[in-house]
Amino acid sequence: MEKTYYLSLNLKTPNGLEPYGRYDLGSDKDFARHVFDALMGIGEPAVQLVLHIDLIESEDGVPFVLNVKHCTLNEVAENTKRITVELFRYHGLNAAT
Repeated sequence: MEKTYYLSLNLKTPNGLEPYGRYDLGSDKDFARHVFDALMGIGEPAVQLVLHIDLIESEDGVPFVLNVKHCTLNEVAENTKRITVELFRYHGLNAAT
């Protein structure tokens, strides 16, 4: 089966993780890794950082977390812009910046 990749945006709450956004990146693992590696954030959990972005590989509907970046609110905002620009480029479009 074909693997697909996406970024999951999550918020840590007292009740656990709450997903609040998702960016589908398609089936190109190299592209997915490129986008994730370009994002701001840190790999190690930090008490003060309640936002994180997970790189997910899915096969037959079963998700597997490949990597995580813990972010500030400003980093999530910048990362959202970066993801959008990278998706535009990947699909051969020009992103208005």
